[in-house]
Amino acid sequence: MTPLARRSRVLHLATRYRRGGSEQRIRDLVAALPDADHVIVVGDDSDPALAASQLTVPIEVEPTLVRAPNPVQDIRAVAAIRERVRQFGPDVIVTHQSKAGVVGRLAARLTGRIPVVHSLSMANFGPGYGRVESVAFRTIERILAPITARYVVVGADLARRFEVAGVASDKLTIVRSAATLPAERPSVVPPVPRVPEGRPVIVSLGALEDRKHPLDLLPLLAQVQESVPDAFLAIAGDGPLRDALHAAVSDASLDDSVAVLGYVSPTEPLVWRADVVVLLSDAEGLPQVLIQAAAAGIPFVSYDVDGAREVIGLGADGEVVDLGDVQEAAAGVVRALRAGTAGVRRVDVSSWNPAVIHERYRSVVDEVVAEARRAG
Repeated sequence: MTPLARRSRVLHLATRYRRGGSEQRIRDLVAALPDADHVIVVGDDSDPALAASQLTVPIEVEPTLVRAPNPVQDIRAVAAIRERVRQFGPDVIVTHQSKAGVVGRLAARLTGRIPVVHSLSMANFGPGYGRVESVAFRTIERILAPITARYVVVGADLARRFEVAGVASDKLTIVRSAATLPAERPSVVPPVPRVPEGRPVIVSLGALEDRKHPLDLLPLLAQVQESVPDAFLAIAGDGPLRDALHAAVSDASLDDSVAVLGYVSPTEPLVWRADVVVLLSDAEGLPQVLIQAAAAGIPFVSYDVDGAREVIGLGADGEVVDLGDVQEAAAGVVRALRAGTAGVRRVDVSSWNPAVIHERYRSVVDEVVAEARRAG
């Protein structure tokens, strides 16, 4: 591809910046376009210090950009972003997360014909969401699709969900989110603090929030221990349900069988220590924890969310159960523990190579900007 004639300006808009998959995609895009001028505008529910520590480009907080629907604030946010677009004069706007996707695309259209790339790590409609909520957001996406230059999505399941919602297939490009993928499980696994040696270990890795259902891990463990009495549960992550989870572990007298580890980095030793990884989310795009488990050769049990079957299709040792079916998830964990297949890697992780990710992002942005310049 012929490089663009002049340095591009990229305005990123994110509903919030914390620790998550969408934030990783911002970092991926900035790394993919080192010769562009970037400005990142994040919403009120953000950690700007974290963003500044992870990025070397300007970070701005827009207080009118909030996560929850708020007609007054949302109108103000569109106006504020429209003004920021006028000041910066971007060649392309990249929106991350649902609310920013709506606000950014409306602001871009009101400002002129600046192309927008909408970057997605998950949908905000479909299984795991209420019917009214799903219909509303699916309708919004159908309305905004014509003014969206390109969608960059994390996986094939997510692409299909948006195609069914009315997005043209030629606007959808799959680009993975970069992740530090562990090597195949070593013969000698390094110890992990608070995770005992010699016991079957179930690992959950993710934010402690309602969508991930961390409190359901305790009844799952109880059911697993009916068949595997010495099973141990290690929960890594942080979030609003942290205190409730600690209290539930104490109330159930499970301190000898559960370790709530908080935010863990690096994750490789914990993934290697797992005999099975479990994911109880209502909604995902392509769960990074599942590809991390698969890369290490660790089996997983997951609710039937976008991306879970896709990872299995790449060769992973995984089992998918119905959303909300804790009992069947527990049965799947027991089957994985009894099979004893941990450490056998069969998955193809080539599309998670950072060089591949960066090249795909460059291709999308260069094409979108070049098309906009030709159109005048």
